[in-house]
Amino acid sequence: MQSKSLTLIGACALAFTSFSSLASETDTSAFIGPSISMGLSFVDNQITADGNMPINGVNYPIKGSKLSGNSTPLTIDLAYGIPLSDKWLVTTGYTYDFGKATLNYSSKNLDLKTSLKQHMSFYVAPGLRIAPQWLAYTKVGYHQVTLANTDINYNRKVGGIGYGVGAAYAITRNLEARAEIEQVKFKKVTEDSISARPQMNRANLLVGYRF
Repeated sequence: MQSKSLTLIGACALAFTSFSSLASETDTSAFIGPSISMGLSFVDNQITADGNMPINGVNYPIKGSKLSGNSTPLTIDLAYGIPLSDKWLVTTGYTYDFGKATLNYSSKNLDLKTSLKQHMSFYVAPGLRIAPQWLAYTKVGYHQVTLANTDINYNRKVGGIGYGVGAAYAITRNLEARAEIEQVKFKKVTEDSISARPQMNRANLLVGYRF
């Protein structure tokens, strides 16, 4: 009986030592260096349109019209964490969305379907370690998306600026989970008698591997 107790105590001590070693490693090196992450983004897409939509020789007024649609693209994130001090660091990265959003607008005389696709961004995210395995950060980035409408054979890239906040958790030294929200406002684009300004409200959930 005493032998079994000593064995159990030894196993617990070994497990505690291993966990302490892992936590110590996480304390000093989590969120630093290159990483790749994948996950889902839950996006509320909006376009504010103005002007006249020419379809089959007829101009349909769309002044102040709102096109909207939700999407859940697969997002990939390539990033690099740079330490500034024991608590502060900055992350730079690139993201790309696989998939597109279809936005709809309906009125008495007009049904419009416009898509937003090929969304990407370059960002900078200053962060603060609020606990050994937790990072809180803000985020600002340049975003680009393709605005397309088949009714008028329109296909154009639009740039904009996004702002957000998030939190990351280091499950181990190499495995991380992240949750963030951001808003992206794109520039207004004008083509002939039509103008449009896209906007995205995003919630991103990602799991990543830190090399």
